[in-house]
Amino acid sequence: DASENYISAKKNVLSPSTIAGYKRISNALSDSFKRILISDMTVIDVQKEINRYSAGHSPKTVRNMHCFISAVLSMYRPEFVLRTSLPQRVKTETYVPTNEEVKKVVEYARGTQYEIAILLAALGLRRSEICALTAGDLSGNILRIRKALVENEKHEFVEKGTKTTNSTREIYLPDEIV
Repeated sequence: DASENYISAKKNVLSPSTIAGYKRISNALSDSFKRILISDMTVIDVQKEINRYSAGHSPKTVRNMHCFISAVLSMYRPEFVLRTSLPQRVKTETYVPTNEEVKKVVEYARGTQYEIAILLAALGLRRSEICALTAGDLSGNILRIRKALVENEKHEFVEKGTKTTNSTREIYLPDEIV
């Protein structure tokens, strides 16, 4: 109930994809954890739930669950302080393609329905931003990024603002992309 009320209280200020993620997390909580009254919940209860969930889930997924539990608890018991042990983060090795590899991908996509999307991605646009673009976002060679298309809890795509305020930006596009 607390997690549902938390989501409901913030439904107009959270991204639809964040709400969908919170609902998935809430559904993944064990029945025994869900039955604990907020007023009776202890640090041990949270640690046990995190420990249970850690088996078979990535450290990032476990961390997301913990952050959600912490946010719900802070709304109802702001004095309650968690000191939960979380699984160690996994350092990801990000592969950065060479210029030659990027050129090959662009060449392969030339003339296909994916060409513009790949070129826009190469300019740093997120997939959700590219999917939300319309002709109205383009003025001459200036592309205005103001919105994104994200999936909600019903697996429908909905338009929302950009991920961060810094994501709202204008990009100069070369003539061949325009």
